[in-house]
Amino acid sequence: MSVLDLATSRAANLQAIFCASQHENQVLRSCSVLQDSTLAARLVRITFSLPNTPPVTHYLERLTLPSPAGADPPQIHDPELEGAFGFTERLEQGIVGPVFSGTLRPVKGARSINSCAGFLTPPVPVVAKVAFHPAETQLLLHEAAIYARLSHLHGSAIPRIFGAFAGCGFTVLVMAHGDVQVDQIGALSRGQRASLYTDLERLHAGGVLHGDLRAENIVVSATDVPSIVDLSHARIHQCKGAAACEELREARAFFGLVGGL
Repeated sequence: MSVLDLATSRAANLQAIFCASQHENQVLRSCSVLQDSTLAARLVRITFSLPNTPPVTHYLERLTLPSPAGADPPQIHDPELEGAFGFTERLEQGIVGPVFSGTLRPVKGARSINSCAGFLTPPVPVVAKVAFHPAETQLLLHEAAIYARLSHLHGSAIPRIFGAFAGCGFTVLVMAHGDVQVDQIGALSRGQRASLYTDLERLHAGGVLHGDLRAENIVVSATDVPSIVDLSHARIHQCKGAAACEELREARAFFGLVGGL
């Protein structure tokens, strides 16, 4: 069964049992029951508390992405940072649907559903891409699968990913947030641009072509470390090396590294 089929088939059951729980006492009762269920280990609490809108809490199921025959299912979540997500601002309309910012309230040593027992601080800034319709969901799950393939680069060359979740008629991809978008590539130092080129080579070594390299898809952390974001246009790639690969050749020109690193 494909991830899209899984998300669709689970949605009706999750809608009936866990969705639209707007009262905290209902949430707590659900938690106490679900702690003994197999499904509880795969659920995460997501709350939308947007301006001028009543807060709504959903329980969504963590997705396991498809993998090649004989391979272990790729994982794109950090089990040490399970908890509940709360989104408070709509940032933009992305190519697959709305994008929200918020926080992950982590818990320690417990499955995400147990987050009602208490949170650890500080919260972690996150951003969520949300898809509602089948075509958009396919695009979002494609991006999630690409991130899963590159799990060894999370938090360095690409953003840290906290998981893909589905239920209640929508699918969510949650990742770390808080870095500053670059306005112009020339604003970066040569060392930062060389670092980004190396990161792109690491993507290619992992079998992925980025497909949309531009300043808007570069961010810089509070410690001035740049990284590449947005894998919605990425695709599987067998790189022929720096000299023959078109994206790497274009990247050297884009980063102003034609004369060498």
